[in-house]
Amino acid sequence: MKKLWQQVRYVALCFVGLGCVAAWSADVFVMTNIPVSAEGKTAVEARTTAIENGENQAFVELLDKIVAPADRAKITIGGHDEIAPFVRDVSVANERAGSTRYFGSLTVRFKAEPVRAFLESQGVTFLSRLPQPALLLPVYKEGTQIYVLDAMNPLWTAMREDLPASRLFQFKLPIGSEEDLLPAQSAGVQYNESALKLMAQKYNVSQVMIVSVERQGTAYEVNTRVWPKNSAPEAEVSFRVTDDRESATKICADLLSDTLRTMTKKWLYLAQNSAQPIQVYSAVVPIEKVSDLSRIRRKLQQLNFAEKVDIKGFSNKRLAVDFHYRGMVTELGEKLRLNGLILTSMPDENGELIYLLTEPQTISADAVAETMATQPAPVEEQMQKPAIEMAPLIGALPMQQPAYVP
Repeated sequence: MKKLWQQVRYVALCFVGLGCVAAWSADVFVMTNIPVSAEGKTAVEARTTAIENGENQAFVELLDKIVAPADRAKITIGGHDEIAPFVRDVSVANERAGSTRYFGSLTVRFKAEPVRAFLESQGVTFLSRLPQPALLLPVYKEGTQIYVLDAMNPLWTAMREDLPASRLFQFKLPIGSEEDLLPAQSAGVQYNESALKLMAQKYNVSQVMIVSVERQGTAYEVNTRVWPKNSAPEAEVSFRVTDDRESATKICADLLSDTLRTMTKKWLYLAQNSAQPIQVYSAVVPIEKVSDLSRIRRKLQQLNFAEKVDIKGFSNKRLAVDFHYRGMVTELGEKLRLNGLILTSMPDENGELIYLLTEPQTISADAVAETMATQPAPVEEQMQKPAIEMAPLIGALPMQQPAYVP
């Protein structure tokens, strides 16, 4: 199956204010705001020519958007007769016509399956989905001061002043009215679920992304969180930089660019994995007390990102679990981490590599050692990815802590 892909040169942020029309669609096979103009012997001929040219241009832009640059040159495009079968429908806006001239703006919707089949026949990698739109909330911390929608917030200023357009991400900014101030403060600083839901409903989005920058002297720490929890793992990033420039606004603008680059790399990695078949990753959980067993079971039952979580059984102070997951073990480990579970790998008494699932600071070293001593070797036989293949992928995801420890 072809890997999903997106050109990195489109990595940027699209600011869509209230009432603003953006050249962006959640459907990757829809191209908007295609300007057209043509001449003809008659107005009808000019319009027909303009629309055909617009469909051709829309298809070229679609390929530029979703096909990897290394593969783009492999695709040769013929005339309109070859492109027309891929077009589902066309809508026209801002039409102006004379006796022999025509001007307009097109939205062209392409048929997803025929386009996918065509690209697969060309042997190229391509993207077939886009991230969901989200509302941005800027949080800036310095000492004891915390600013959100405030003129003293340089991150908020940077967001409003310099957000280049993007075909990959679409974010909305709150307008910063008085009715926004209290819920934005509660949502951004305290991750208040009710306030986050209120902001999402007001701005008609399904996700809210909190971008937090904390300054300590010349050090800046960036952390992002998304509501609802686990709805966008590509947007959960964390990093720290040092910058001694005087303008905090310019620094924040660069931090936004760095955040978007990190998000994009992570999103592309996860998007690629979503095209992979379901794999089964087996893990064992060291258990010391009955209360540990009950708590772990509840956590596992609440996980919603795996196709299936199969709790196999409990014996010899260990719980056996199979994760039926569409993607790499590094991504699985990152999602487990966000849910308070740590996935690591260790050799057992026979030197075979197995996965351990623990909670931070709740399982003792003695329990882990006892689990290793009683764990049968065949658990590795169910694993789809050997350790030597997974190790290079550790750096592909910008994690706060490794989800996979060789």
